[in-house]
Amino acid sequence: MMAGQQIRFDDGAAYERMMGTWSRLAGNIFLDWLAPRPGLRWIDIGCGSGAFTELLVERCAPTEVQGIDPSEAQLAFARARPAARLAQFRRGDATALPFPDGRFDGAVMALVIFFVPAPTKGVAEMVRVVRPGGTVATYAWDMVGGEADPCRDARDGPQAPAPPKLRRIADGGPAGFVDRDGPRCDRNAGDHGAADIRRFR
Repeated sequence: MMAGQQIRFDDGAAYERMMGTWSRLAGNIFLDWLAPRPGLRWIDIGCGSGAFTELLVERCAPTEVQGIDPSEAQLAFARARPAARLAQFRRGDATALPFPDGRFDGAVMALVIFFVPAPTKGVAEMVRVVRPGGTVATYAWDMVGGEADPCRDARDGPQAPAPPKLRRIADGGPAGFVDRDGPRCDRNAGDHGAADIRRFR
């Protein structure tokens, strides 16, 4: 993404048609890998249309889920999902979360970190709102090799062929998560550091 360029998704239904299937496939694999215990308080940052938020509600038996996104149109779609029986959705900024320190047991950012203008600050905010010993996790498409470019997929529309790695996931082939260790990000890190960024491959 070019410096200064900001990508916005302002149509929840269109995003769901284009990316919903892939978001759920990746999200289910991520939750299998993360294996959270039930009864936790979660924040889903960049929740968009609520696809991953719904997986949290369906699979993780949480006591609370908060979804944050900058797009009111995406949030309107998310609020119409069955997950809204438990999850609450509000407009917000990943780099200035509207919650106090230690409010949640877990913070996730599903397929979003590459859209956050200041990702290090976004991760620092995740760490801030999670209790000590909680879970801070994010994942993204593997764009290093150029095989999965969500911007290209958005331009080409829903009929674009799936990138090879996503086809392997859809067919039940090999896929997994790996740890990407960054600088430690403690509660006093401010804008510095990134704690254990998890990346999809």
